[in-house]
Amino acid sequence: MVSCIEVFRDTELPHIEGIEISSANLVSFTYAGDWIRLFLWNVPRLAEVSLACDSRASTVAVFSTLHFCHSQLEVLTLKTSLIHKENYTFPGLEILQHLEVKIATDEDCCLLQLASFIKASPELQKLVLELTGAVRPEHEIGIKEAANCSRNSLRVVEVRDYCGRPGDLKLIMYLIKNAVKLEKIVVHPKEVRAVDFAMRQLKRLVPIHINFVRL
Repeated sequence: MVSCIEVFRDTELPHIEGIEISSANLVSFTYAGDWIRLFLWNVPRLAEVSLACDSRASTVAVFSTLHFCHSQLEVLTLKTSLIHKENYTFPGLEILQHLEVKIATDEDCCLLQLASFIKASPELQKLVLELTGAVRPEHEIGIKEAANCSRNSLRVVEVRDYCGRPGDLKLIMYLIKNAVKLEKIVVHPKEVRAVDFAMRQLKRLVPIHINFVRL
């Protein structure tokens, strides 16, 4: 009985165009490589999914892959830059506890994308954000505001590759405002010396009841 499947397309299956998996005993699924058509069905025990793609994928494509299992996932890792569709409503991630997601904070929809994940994940306890994108002034990006979505479950936020982009700060402040029982923020600066000022600015904005850790 197979409980865990890992697929690495670049070395094991270089020419494959799609993967379809049906396994009643599957608990964990990992895929790494260029984005391809993935279809997971009849996976009633699947609790953990990790998708690490070199090419960009739309949120619609990602959730099409998870169509039959999104409501049962406890851990979801999306190590790919997602193309956000504004009018697309994320399906419910009702029992998701741990989410890792990559967000390009130099795009105008970065805050909307984060808010969509928060809204879809009412039981989320830990959020890991990997921030990407060029350093650009806010007036060049025009980051769109997102509606508030209060959450009681989120306790820990980890931020990787923080470098003080306007979008970086907006995402963290959104989480501080909406994760009403947030206990800890862990920040990994992208370049320590280059972002000293940005880190000091961020630390001043974090409420004293939240444990702020810089690594």
